[in-house]
Amino acid sequence: MSAQEGHPPHPSATHYEAGVQRLERVLRGYGPLTRETLCDLAGARAWPDGATFDAVLADALGSGRVRSLGGVLFGPADRAA
Repeated sequence: MSAQEGHPPHPSATHYEAGVQRLERVLRGYGPLTRETLCDLAGARAWPDGATFDAVLADALGSGRVRSLGGVLFGPADRAA
């Protein structure tokens, strides 16, 4: 039994996941983008304190949900067929 069972997730965890999902949606909709444009289109400057753009982008890259295209551009993860 988890200590978190029966409790809602911590707000920072849900904001963080929402940020990753937002990056995925933006990249699927627009295609490859620069870091700055991705930040703007995702609305990251208005995200709650618990979800910084750099941390969310690093997690999205590390989990394979977003991919780096040579360090300058970021793109959507390849979808499995």
